[in-house]
Amino acid sequence: MKRPRWVCALVILALAGITGCGGARVEAVSPEPVTLVAANLPYSGDRYLDVRAPESDQGGLPVVVLLHGCCGDRADVVRLADRVAAEGAVVMTPDWGGTSNGATYPDVFEAVACAVRYARQNATAYGGHPDRVVLAGWSDGALAAAVVGMTGDLFPPDSCTEPGPPGRPDAVVGLAGYYGWTLPVPDQVVTERTVRFMGGTPDDRPSQWERATPHYWIDRSNSIPISLIVSADDELRADAEAFHRRLDRAGWPVRLDVVPVDGEPTLISPRSSEGLRAVDAINWAIGQAGP
Repeated sequence: MKRPRWVCALVILALAGITGCGGARVEAVSPEPVTLVAANLPYSGDRYLDVRAPESDQGGLPVVVLLHGCCGDRADVVRLADRVAAEGAVVMTPDWGGTSNGATYPDVFEAVACAVRYARQNATAYGGHPDRVVLAGWSDGALAAAVVGMTGDLFPPDSCTEPGPPGRPDAVVGLAGYYGWTLPVPDQVVTERTVRFMGGTPDDRPSQWERATPHYWIDRSNSIPISLIVSADDELRADAEAFHRRLDRAGWPVRLDVVPVDGEPTLISPRSSEGLRAVDAINWAIGQAGP
């Protein structure tokens, strides 16, 4: 049985009918009690985030900024956020605007960079380490995570609550993600929705279309660790594999996990075997990020 449509965030290529969700479930026991430390904290204009952390006051924990998909909000990734926090991390879940409902580039990606800046500035207040910030994104959130992971410091901090710290994370995780387009921009990517999101066609806004795809930055940015995970039957598997190949050839420290399908996969539910693999993907990035 397919999962409800609200669970399955559309990616930019969803205009062509591409989606990916499902999920066979197994119970998992959290290794550490987790608490919602703070909620509805402003981090960029009228955008807000929540903070979760282990109940024990450990200090120096990695910080994970976890992005929802294109059309939802931070409530969509609560279960995954709880599980990652239970593994021993401070987890911040921002509402970043997605790529639908009137969202435009670069505004919503600037907000993601603001979330990274906020995480660095406030990490110690919640028991985290400011130099161990991982940016993880699901579905279209993976696209935003990849671009900000490569270019976060290039987004202006004017709208950020904490404009000072770097806006580039120390590692990136993509969960069932779409990773943009190669250049020149393929015709099938240029749709009514993408033109609206980009503010024009590739001919109208060539620089916008270049800077919004992580493929443009692979040879123009210093590398950081990138962890990718996708279900074996996801229509976005080929996209993840192609992105992985390009990163690997360019010498980026990159990991790809193609998850075997056991029933209906759902990478953002830690109650599934696939979701636990997503937690592993995040933990790999954490291990690669900083001291």
